[in-house]
Amino acid sequence: WAKELLFKKLFGGEDTDLVDTSEGNEGSATEEAQADGQAISPDLPRQETSDSAAESAPAPSSTLQPQDSESALAFAQRVFSHVFTTDVQRLLAMDSLWKERRPPRVLELQSMTVPEATALADDERRVWTVEENVAVLLRTIEKILDSRADEVGSMKFDKDDADALNFVTAASNLRAEVFHIPRQTRWDVKEIAGAIIPAIATTNAIIAGFIVLEAFKLLCGRLADCRYSVCNRLPSGKRRDTLLTTSKLDAPNPNCYICAGGGSTITLDTTRFTVQMLIEDVVKKHLSFNRPTIDYSTLSGDSEQLCEGIDGEADEDEACKYERYLPLMLAALPLPIGTGTVLDVEDTTQGSLRVKIEVRHSLLDAEKFPHGFIFEDSASAGQTSKSDASASAAASGSIGPAVENGAGIAADTNEQHKRQRLCVEEEDDLIMLD
Repeated sequence: WAKELLFKKLFGGEDTDLVDTSEGNEGSATEEAQADGQAISPDLPRQETSDSAAESAPAPSSTLQPQDSESALAFAQRVFSHVFTTDVQRLLAMDSLWKERRPPRVLELQSMTVPEATALADDERRVWTVEENVAVLLRTIEKILDSRADEVGSMKFDKDDADALNFVTAASNLRAEVFHIPRQTRWDVKEIAGAIIPAIATTNAIIAGFIVLEAFKLLCGRLADCRYSVCNRLPSGKRRDTLLTTSKLDAPNPNCYICAGGGSTITLDTTRFTVQMLIEDVVKKHLSFNRPTIDYSTLSGDSEQLCEGIDGEADEDEACKYERYLPLMLAALPLPIGTGTVLDVEDTTQGSLRVKIEVRHSLLDAEKFPHGFIFEDSASAGQTSKSDASASAAASGSIGPAVENGAGIAADTNEQHKRQRLCVEEEDDLIMLD
């Protein structure tokens, strides 16, 4: 009622009737007239009865709209009187409704001592008294009209909107008080009105628990004891009785420029490549750094910084300097970047992620290299060298039959291992702690 009717009527631009008189219509004509605030006299002609009903009919919906020159507080008080006094009296007039029910309680603002509402909104775990709910209701209506007037008429309830939640909490509790229903805390109202459903235990919860166990091993320095944890969704075959399996972590990948620990090189046109392109296209997009700090040193031994990724480390002057650097070409910096310059890129948000990149200036074909750069790490360069050496050796016939057979067996075993790993990744939920 508070969320779907009263809130939308006052702030959402919807014209709804807050009082349901459908049950009262089943009573006598006199009860219907009383429910509408009419007083029918049997001695009055039909026309006079109609005129009298028009004069004493319930207030139209415009009574719940702010009037010209009316203060926000006065409007809030008028809303309270209309909803919790006048409308309740209308319900009480339907005698047929209360023959077997407990009649509602009329709330009158004049008979209450309303406290200060400022600190009540922060008290989520305690059930507010009737007077405290009145204080929060009046204060919230006043606040919305004064500070969010441009939203009135189009507001929608949001459990994370403090004003909306305070209004629904206070209004629903006052409505509950009218009908002798236990009041709720602000926390409970947020859960009910926001339709918050408690999470249930799932496979994700199981794996999350194993991740925490692996984190304990890291904190204790037991890196050798860390394991992959695999949860089998459809146990079958020899593993049909095994729900969880573990395996050792892979060794550092020698083909990874981070794991290998070697340097990398980037080839680009320093007269056309800007600092912003280096940061965004290369470091963030290509290398997947989140908040990089980039220092560089030239062949002459001079050094400078292009950007700072740690919050609070750069003062105002340095921040302005980094901003000025962004549109500049690498070769046009106060300390130019050219062939032989070494970039030291670090990201503290990803642990000890760090890489050194040597710059090589070259004019690249835009069609062959649309991104404008060539990035090579030491591992890939090493692979290229090994491939060249193997090709030379094969051409000279220096590889013997035994070595060839051994290499073939190793290749087959490696391929089989890859297929097994691929099968696991397709059939199971695989969680890895890297």
